[in-house]
Amino acid sequence: MTKTIVLGEQPDSSYKKPIEFFSTLDVSDHSDVDVSVSTTKPNQWNYIECICKNYAPNIDLLFAYNNVGDRGEGILVIGRWNDGVVENTLEEKTHKTLCESCLHNNACEPHTCPYKSDIHNDNETLCNCCDECERECCMDI
Repeated sequence: MTKTIVLGEQPDSSYKKPIEFFSTLDVSDHSDVDVSVSTTKPNQWNYIECICKNYAPNIDLLFAYNNVGDRGEGILVIGRWNDGVVENTLEEKTHKTLCESCLHNNACEPHTCPYKSDIHNDNETLCNCCDECERECCMDI
């Protein structure tokens, strides 16, 4: 999961509008600055720092990198910090940490939903319900 940082501010943990990348600044040849449309997404980086909010109207200057010890491998980004959250990847969305049924117990690995499989003959829909909820689901059938 990507950690986001606003220099000089405490992190805000509530869900809000995610960070957007528009363009990247490439200075790899050390002579000219090349601005190109961003093909990278915020969730592909371990860390994103907001260097300057409102660098231009509705545009923020960001820095994205993967290794705290080697920021030279990072990229400068023109985008919007918005509320400083990063959307999860599809992989992170499909494996939730809590059971989607009870929202209390730890989730299991995604598996075929026994209820949908037996009642609706749907053997493709996955759920991540805990063992306890899966037992209850089987008893309902």
